[in-house]
Amino acid sequence: MGSVKQRDQAWIPKRFKKKTCTTYIEDPRDAGAPPQCQCGSPRAEHVSVAVEDAFGTAIFIRLSDSSDPALAYNLVTEHWKISPPNLVVSVVGGDGEAPVRAWLRDLLRKGLVKAAQSTGAWIMTGGLQAGIGRYVGEAVRDHATASTSPCARVVAMGIAPWGVVANREALVNPKGSFPARYARVPAADTARPLDNNHSLFFLVDDGSRGRSGGESRFRAHLEKHIAQQRVGAGGTGSIEIPVLVMVIGGDASMVPRVREAAEANIPCLLVGGSGGAADCLAQILQDAQPDQASRVLIQEKLQGRFPLADVPGLAEQVERSLALRDRVTVDSDEEGLEEFETVLLKALVRGGHLTGEATQYLDELRLAVAWNRVDIASSELFRGDIQWEPHQLEEPMRDALLGDCPALVRLFVENGLDLGEFLTWGRLAELYRGVPEASLLHQLLERRQGGSEPPHYQPVERPPDCPLTQVARLLRELLGDVCAPFYAGLRPPDSKGAGKKSPLLDGDPPYRGQRTRNPWTDLFIWAVLLNRGEMATYCWEMVRGNRGALLTQNWWGEMEGSTPVWKLLLTFFCPPLIFTHLITFRSASSLSSPPRPSRAWRRFWGAPVTAFLGNVVMYLLFLLLFSYVLLLDFAPPPPDGPRASEVLLYTWVFTLLCEELRQGCFTGRRPLAQRVRAYLQDPWNQFDLTALGLFLLGAVCR
Repeated sequence: MGSVKQRDQAWIPKRFKKKTCTTYIEDPRDAGAPPQCQCGSPRAEHVSVAVEDAFGTAIFIRLSDSSDPALAYNLVTEHWKISPPNLVVSVVGGDGEAPVRAWLRDLLRKGLVKAAQSTGAWIMTGGLQAGIGRYVGEAVRDHATASTSPCARVVAMGIAPWGVVANREALVNPKGSFPARYARVPAADTARPLDNNHSLFFLVDDGSRGRSGGESRFRAHLEKHIAQQRVGAGGTGSIEIPVLVMVIGGDASMVPRVREAAEANIPCLLVGGSGGAADCLAQILQDAQPDQASRVLIQEKLQGRFPLADVPGLAEQVERSLALRDRVTVDSDEEGLEEFETVLLKALVRGGHLTGEATQYLDELRLAVAWNRVDIASSELFRGDIQWEPHQLEEPMRDALLGDCPALVRLFVENGLDLGEFLTWGRLAELYRGVPEASLLHQLLERRQGGSEPPHYQPVERPPDCPLTQVARLLRELLGDVCAPFYAGLRPPDSKGAGKKSPLLDGDPPYRGQRTRNPWTDLFIWAVLLNRGEMATYCWEMVRGNRGALLTQNWWGEMEGSTPVWKLLLTFFCPPLIFTHLITFRSASSLSSPPRPSRAWRRFWGAPVTAFLGNVVMYLLFLLLFSYVLLLDFAPPPPDGPRASEVLLYTWVFTLLCEELRQGCFTGRRPLAQRVRAYLQDPWNQFDLTALGLFLLGAVCR
């Protein structure tokens, strides 16, 4: 922890600056004593520009209104370790002390905060114990109190003007405040205390004191920067982070705020019935026709709500907002009949869906995937009236896999997505590249990339952008010799020769589009390595349906799996029947002439079922020979014995001993000591060695 504090102490002052007034210019409008500067501070507080001296683990930072929003976003996600959002709701509105209505409090608590928790959103407010920011903080507090889940934490970001923060001197420390001891003080005419229910604060310093609004520039730039980032860990999602400005009440400053957001391509949600500017703009949007919104009509709506001197300028702002009315949505559902997540979704993708073409709904589907809301996707997008093409679901499927959304993966498969067509070698490598950096799999793959090769492993040349070689090495080390190597011998179907390198693993682009051989198995292994239990369970369910047929096919070799057992037994004891049509081979069904005799012979005796049947028959013959020698043909010691049957028995047992030595010493590529140790740990091998030892002891005594 100490190293993190030291790193922040060195990093923050180099990149963030505070803004102070350096020239005292007396404000002619101020008649009080002592005289004030036009920035709002007395003459004694005028100092030179300095590096940042108010930051800490509380977590907050004082910064200039011209600070780079990219640095601020990096501070939150990289240094303060707050997960990137799937949505940002910027709540703006009135800063007064007037109480809000009961339904509006319920909207914040049961709607906004609940939606933020379920979608992984950030809530952005003014951060002060005043106006709508205070009620948002209370809603976050009530939600945290009622929830017992540690994953229910809601990120509430306060962006407050430094000059309005009460008791701000307690936050100043050139070495950083770890933590800050901030005591709430009563609100004054021009100062408001910070709201302690927020998760983090940006205290924006524009050089003024006692005047709000100086943070608006930085807040707008931060919203625009976040809207250009992509969702998911490391920005791996297919869509940019959606940002929504939510207007509740407010004064005349909300009119240009809505216009600026709409022009920055950031959608706005006006809460009808909340009063102030939000009600006025909502009424104008609902009453004005798209082609008949005259400035006179707008001015009539504005009069009586705002000062007459401001009406012409506000009317121009409203006109510009009406030109972008598709980016402004009105929510007047005071009864709360519609889930707020659905309201947010519709506000973000607002447009006319007049046909059943799926292309119009792709953004809506991407948002549902980013929020992991299978209920919204199934109820709004997969009702049967939208014609989804399988290729349109491929990108959302990728996001659902990377985001660990098994319910959405199941939904896509049930609605026509073919995993065999979707999962190519390139996409599988992309899934491994997209694993979270904090996961154990990522650490193991990094170690494989820079570490030494396991013993007796033939290295394969690895391209820098394809991690399947590292996965093959990792599975080799984890599983040992219990199964065939994974991904290490990939070749196109028409390639010949086991010694050729895989064009896929060598990074040849044409083979990245080739489909994997066992897509559900590959996904199952990927999910297990990432410790995603629910995803792995679903993949295993899908694998198991095909696994039985595959095992049956492997069991019968190249013979038809429907071959009756009596035909197999008859052919086993009468091998010439192989060359008849008694046994049917799979590859021969499509040929006009039967296969060559030598090939049919190899296919029959090379099938696992034939080998198993041969082992059973030979073991029964061994028991019969052993019983015959002991009971009927046990000759006296030499020179009268042993007879031929007993010598045959000794030879047979010697072959069994050789087989056990082969299994224990010559199977696998691990060191000899490890192979012997693993062999001796198997109880069945222990029984075999005990039986062979007793037989050898009896032979010596004989």
